[in-house]
Amino acid sequence: MLTQEDMKALREMMREEVSASENRIMIYIESHVEAEIHQIADGHVMLAEKMDRMEQKIDALDEKVSSLQGEVTAQEFVLTRLQKAQ
Repeated sequence: MLTQEDMKALREMMREEVSASENRIMIYIESHVEAEIHQIADGHVMLAEKMDRMEQKIDALDEKVSSLQGEVTAQEFVLTRLQKAQ
């Protein structure tokens, strides 16, 4: 049969083992999981910056297309008038 002292010793051993396990888990998280999270965050920042650059290029192309559409419309108007004048 276990005495009170034996029970206390077992509890203390269990607490120490749980504490050691928690420490190993925290070390793993800090060395592996946090590093991977930082890599993911860095990748996200790079993708966001790339999207911003692409958005600027698209906006510039949209302006050029709008300008060209206006020129085409003007040329169509001129051609229509010339055809009617003939």
